[in-house]
Amino acid sequence: AKLQHDLDDAIRAKKAQFTIPSAEYVFGNSSLIVHSAKDLAITAESGCQLWFSMGAGVLFESSSNVTFDGNGLAIDYDPPPFFQATVLSASSSGERVEALVRPDAGFPDPISFWNEWEGNPLSEFVQGPQWWDGSTKAFPLLTSSFSGFNSTSQMAPVAGQAGVFKYSTEIPTQSPRSLQKGDKVTAIVRVGYTWHLHHCESVTSRNINIYSASFM
Repeated sequence: AKLQHDLDDAIRAKKAQFTIPSAEYVFGNSSLIVHSAKDLAITAESGCQLWFSMGAGVLFESSSNVTFDGNGLAIDYDPPPFFQATVLSASSSGERVEALVRPDAGFPDPISFWNEWEGNPLSEFVQGPQWWDGSTKAFPLLTSSFSGFNSTSQMAPVAGQAGVFKYSTEIPTQSPRSLQKGDKVTAIVRVGYTWHLHHCESVTSRNINIYSASFM
């Protein structure tokens, strides 16, 4: 709240520069809004991190000739705005694949995630799944589905294996290979924004690290 207040004051005073002090800022479901700024250079000191909840982010509204140098500024969400799990095993039969998956630490289980966001008026819809190649540390994308994720019909807890779910679905299309142990599966919520410009001209941003986002 203090950072937003200080930024608003700088914009009202028509200052040419505004510095974000090095710190962690927790916004929750509120956004950091750059509103009606003109001819302003915003610079974040090294080590800044902005934390948001689902749907919130950084919004530039009705601003012009603004630069934002993040200096490595980090943006992240708590809780994460997506489901993520690791494939423990996978087998294919016909046009379907069955995989055992375990949600990664800090991420919701797929059924809780689905129940919270499917049909939630705050969300456009749940998008996924996305399958990621676990054979390298970079985890490049294998294939992505727009609306093929449905935890209710596709997933079930595995008896006797805490935190493990059986995922039965169609074989991912356009994937360069079959799913295998170590791959990742995600599904995201289409809600809100993370870094958004609305009614703006000549706004430049650089040196910003977005680690997770509450949309695409």
